[in-house]
Amino acid sequence: MVKTGQTLSDSVPPGLTSFGGTEAAEGDTLAIADVSYNNEQGTVFVYTHEHGQWVQKQQLVAADGASADVFGDGIAISGDLMAITASGRNLRYEDPNCPGTYYTGGSVYVFKRIEGVWKQQEELNAQCVSYGVQVDISREWLALGTGGGGIVFHRTREKGPNMFVTFGQTDPTIIGFTMKMSGHTMAIGTGVDEEFPPGAVYVYDLEAKEKDKDD
Repeated sequence: MVKTGQTLSDSVPPGLTSFGGTEAAEGDTLAIADVSYNNEQGTVFVYTHEHGQWVQKQQLVAADGASADVFGDGIAISGDLMAITASGRNLRYEDPNCPGTYYTGGSVYVFKRIEGVWKQQEELNAQCVSYGVQVDISREWLALGTGGGGIVFHRTREKGPNMFVTFGQTDPTIIGFTMKMSGHTMAIGTGVDEEFPPGAVYVYDLEAKEKDKDD
């Protein structure tokens, strides 16, 4: 049996009932969410590993956060970048700007670690889709699961220094239960769904697609 090395629940304010519902770790960084914070606005606690112990360093919230945003229901870390979803933000049953679509909304916030401090860099909003909690980031790429397929963003200087812009959307009929990225490779797993082959995983080479766009 693997023994517990440290319990972190004592390092957060009392009354947060969803602490540990979502987490992400890379290297000496650990991020743990509690979406119950402030009437489900949501928050993420960031820890670093120092001298054999995890030490809380920051508590992150969205700059424009509101109740029921559930900020922190998805977290991904890659180097000095962190992506945090808030799938309840601006959630609407019907969006007049998106004819024929329902349940649009959700945001993903990109944080960057600058001189050891995580700072919010930008907010990517839903575009006639409903963001789920599947999210992953790989330095130059960011991918989100949606109510129909997935959306991929590419880090570029088009909007400013190293900002993410929409790169493309995957087949909307492929609804993934898991999403993972490594470098320019993205994998979407459908899980066991009667509409898809059990255990199907769709693998994308984003770099190859980028070259196709350039051609």
